Amino acid sequence: MSDYKTMNSTIASLQNRLVLPKFQRGYVWTETKQLELIESLHKGFPFGALLTYAQKGSDEEKLLDGQQRWTTIMDFKYNKAKYFKKLQRPLYDETIQKLNSFIEEDKTMNESDFDRLLSASSEYSTKKEDLSDLVDDYKLKYKFFNITSKEIRHIIKDTQDKMIRYLNVDSLEVPIIQYFGSEDEIANVFASLNKGGIKLTKYEIYAAAWDHTEIKLNTSKLQEELLNNVVNFYTEKKRIQKIAD
Repeated sequence: MSDYKTMNSTIASLQNRLVLPKFQRGYVWTETKQLELIESLHKGFPFGALLTYAQKGSDEEKLLDGQQRWTTIMDFKYNKAKYFKKLQRPLYDETIQKLNSFIEEDKTMNESDFDRLLSASSEYSTKKEDLSDLVDDYKLKYKFFNITSKEIRHIIKDTQDKMIRYLNVDSLEVPIIQYFGSEDEIANVFASLNKGGIKLTKYEIYAAAWDHTEIKLNTSKLQEELLNNVVNFYTEKKRIQKIAD
């Protein structure tokens, strides 16, 4: 019986149950790779499967492979303005110029303030600034004329809708490979992913092996020796498995 099964899941559904395990590396993708992923999703290109671990007795799933892609998608979801100004620059410039046409000639709205408007929410949210309050503040700051706060909000909402239509990540379906085997094998699964991409360090493999255990070591030769032994153990285990196959 296989320890894996495949399925499709929307980002919105997956977000409610997916967690990053302690052993995952930090965010290492460059801005170029982030933009390339979002643009490829916008064009409908295939999305590589995420590998997750379905823990028994828990509704949560640990993300074993795909952290860089997942983190980029979440970053886009909550920071669309950052991507909008790079991927849809003509529309970005057109909108800010439209607002500037209602500001006195000696002033122009800076991109930082414009980005805040694009990221603000028209509905109550604990995570976002309120659009109405922000528009009122900027109307005074930039001394807008011949335009009401309601009309400014309409311009911003219209642009926000275009940003969402560019890529609605909540409804995006992605393939999932779900591992539900022994938790003791997670380190072996994680280490086997080190065949391509950015090489895992021995510390990351070590962390995967003892994800469910609290271990504290001081910085000494003993710690270095233990880390090397962990890497050597899984390297040798993998080599033996290949010979057996």
